[in-house]
Amino acid sequence: MIGLVFATIHEARPFLLTAQAQVVESTPFAVYHSGLHAGMRVVVSGMGKVAAAAAAQALILTGNVT
Repeated sequence: MIGLVFATIHEARPFLLTAQAQVVESTPFAVYHSGLHAGMRVVVSGMGKVAAAAAAQALILTGNVT
């Protein structure tokens, strides 16, 4: 599975619209599932290195992202 990390929803929105993504989780991070690619998860982490690292770790632990 592929995971993408975006800092803000404004940054992610064009990609999410193109990928026809739907929200699958909202806490602790907004996680989306792509309607076009079953093996893709997108997370919106918030600003900063720590937030991005935490979001990436959450994807790895809960979404089987490698």
